[in-house]
Amino acid sequence: MTLLSPFAALLAAALAVPALLALYFLKLRRRPLLVPSTLLWRKAVEDLEVNAPFQKLRNSLLLWLQLLLLALLIFAMAQPASDAPAPTGARVVILIDRSASMAVEEGGRTRLDAAKAAAIGVIDAMEAGASAMIIAFADEPEVVQPFAADRGRLRSAVASVRGSDRPGRPGRALALVGAQAGGVEGADAASVYVIGDSPAGGADAAATPPPAGASLRFLAIGADTPNLGFTAIGARRGLREPGRVELFARLENASPGPVEAGVTLDAGGERVTTRRVSVPGRGGDGAPGRRDLSLGFTASPSEAVAVTVAHDRADALHADDAARLVLPAAADRPVVLVTPAPGSGRPANPFLERAVRAASRGPVSLLSPEAWEASAPAPPADALLVFDRHAPSRIPPADALFFAAVPPLPGLGLRPSSPDAPAVQTFLTVDAADPAMRSVDPGGVPLVRPGRLVLPPGGEVLASGLEGPLIARVRDADAGRRFLVVAPDPLQGRWPLSVGFAVFLVNALDELGGGGGVPGEGLARRTGESAEVRLAPGATAEEVRYAGPAALAAPVRGGTAVLPAFERAGWYRAEDAGAVAPDDRRLGVSLAAATETDLRPPAALDAGPGTAARATPGGAATVRRSWIPWILAAALGVLLLEWFVYTGRFAPAPATPPPPRV
Repeated sequence: MTLLSPFAALLAAALAVPALLALYFLKLRRRPLLVPSTLLWRKAVEDLEVNAPFQKLRNSLLLWLQLLLLALLIFAMAQPASDAPAPTGARVVILIDRSASMAVEEGGRTRLDAAKAAAIGVIDAMEAGASAMIIAFADEPEVVQPFAADRGRLRSAVASVRGSDRPGRPGRALALVGAQAGGVEGADAASVYVIGDSPAGGADAAATPPPAGASLRFLAIGADTPNLGFTAIGARRGLREPGRVELFARLENASPGPVEAGVTLDAGGERVTTRRVSVPGRGGDGAPGRRDLSLGFTASPSEAVAVTVAHDRADALHADDAARLVLPAAADRPVVLVTPAPGSGRPANPFLERAVRAASRGPVSLLSPEAWEASAPAPPADALLVFDRHAPSRIPPADALFFAAVPPLPGLGLRPSSPDAPAVQTFLTVDAADPAMRSVDPGGVPLVRPGRLVLPPGGEVLASGLEGPLIARVRDADAGRRFLVVAPDPLQGRWPLSVGFAVFLVNALDELGGGGGVPGEGLARRTGESAEVRLAPGATAEEVRYAGPAALAAPVRGGTAVLPAFERAGWYRAEDAGAVAPDDRRLGVSLAAATETDLRPPAALDAGPGTAARATPGGAATVRRSWIPWILAAALGVLLLEWFVYTGRFAPAPATPPPPRV
């Protein structure tokens, strides 16, 4: 039991108890009066009215009843309450957070251990015959134990939950609850317990349908623990000086005050620089303080470089103390431009040829569509392909960029502009966050009858116009190829004459030649993500294996392998380095999640529109019950007893029968 307002009760006791006792210390000051008999005053004048002090306090049942009544009222003013086991119902769903922040140690045990203990408490408080489901979640949920009534099996399932370095997203776990246990009303509706420290909000909460008919309780684990960590990292080689590298990193401080730390940058296994930085504390709105770092260094343009940035401050969470990435070798693969030759009956495109030569770091060769179809001469095995207004009859053997044409993939097509559509159009939407469209900004550039793309399932729209997609990314899953397709004809309109077109070419060739993104940035892996790695040219391995904080393995299909999601942050190295492309022989994996660096547990769990569960601190599966109604009922009983005692003092004495006459 706890008293929510003890000081108010003490103040009331200090005022009321002495006042009650003073009434019993006072005595009546009587006026002398001659009467023939005092028999009638025997009961009526027994100190019912007082106006003089210093009467001797006598034992009185009324005094004790009034003191008891006063004590009960003062006790009620203290607002006594106690924690009782929360009712669970017939079906219980327990969600255990195993995200990176749950590895923080507090009070001699980790937050994950505290969450497991709270889950065991929920299981022990279940009603007889009730069943429970155990779900562990980080960024993705996993059903550890389906509904079962065997408490021993449920406890074993809780004990089997293991931590990870992945970010926490309880919204996805709640969506799984809605699919597994939602839609049941009445007595069979599930009681859902979310145990952890991960917040749900924004897109995570908006995509979470509240479980229909379920009661939601959030058992918050952890305290406001100071922490400093990296939440972002990226790097890019110089366009004209690929040996010059600029690295960007962000430090966030979730502590109330500013902190200082030493930041080190390692590249290729060697210490490059060390810097002392100060990171501000939380702002007035509670947001963590940030410090953006820009660190420049030189690296070999012909080799992939492993880069690590770390701080030396000792804090509660270690997974975010460093951030890692692999900086690929400068994209110097040869480029083959398949374009109509002069005198072939189709107009040549000198603008596109000059732009490709300017954007490429490797040699550029020209090939006519007729020569491509005849495969004479064959392009180099590692060449990047650019198709100008030519749709090949077979799927290209390498990654390729298409202008006003598409590869022969099922479901992919290019449609001309509608006759009713305006002849001159512009880009309406651009995915500026995508590496291929970063800093392109083609808004307002006129396009003459650009047409539109028809995309297969899985196609990614990068830019769209009035009639539909204009730029997209598609994949050939069987061969592991990526293609960027552009609907507008580069000879129509003024886009090829703009700076944005040159930037797009640089981005596109960097992505196709660098293995999946802007050099450096595209290879900053994060926990919870999977990675696609490529075999080295000529390699025929059936499986790739990586050693690191956790062992990884994946089968090879079409020259690529998709590794499972990373559970732990750190460096991973291919066991057979010769079988893997040079840029993929080492994989740098970072936590880089602001929601994990800020270790404060949320005050409530936003579970979707109109649904939120307030946090119960300490992870106790209890509800707070007030004692005030019971105390007031007892006080009413004492008051009634006091009234009966008081009125009984004035009851007439039973009549005494007269003595019999003799």
